[in-house]
Amino acid sequence: MKKKGLIKYKYNASAKSSLIFGPLSIIIIVAVAALLIYLMHFVFIFVAVFSAIVLFNLAGLNKGIVLDSKFMIVGDRIIWYHNIEKVHLSQSRQTLKIIVKDSIDCTISSPNFPTAAHKPDKIKKNKEGKFFKVSNKIIDKVKAIVPIPQIVID
Repeated sequence: MKKKGLIKYKYNASAKSSLIFGPLSIIIIVAVAALLIYLMHFVFIFVAVFSAIVLFNLAGLNKGIVLDSKFMIVGDRIIWYHNIEKVHLSQSRQTLKIIVKDSIDCTISSPNFPTAAHKPDKIKKNKEGKFFKVSNKIIDKVKAIVPIPQIVID
């Protein structure tokens, strides 16, 4: 039996995060929560700790691709597989374009995958390998969820 869960890949999403809570906001929220705890005699302690943990985790989500069995997260976008209308994999340009119902399209490209290699040929090879690995996993997950997926590979 396969282990089901989140699979995270490092990816530099080009879109800026639309999260309202940045690091400064988190510090302010925690400070206000601490003041409320002091004034209200520990009534909000669980809410403050829980929200701080959630906000810190959300702040780190925009630096990767997270795949699950029913959805994926690219940068700060959550895409449900059943909302995908078309997937276009261009092997020559090394891009995966995901067209979503009633939403902005999402494009994943090979140059945005980080690598620790230093030589140009190894950098290119590593980025291509990571791109095609992630692309194939996304296509497989879309095929498993969408009844008749429109997948174009050129």
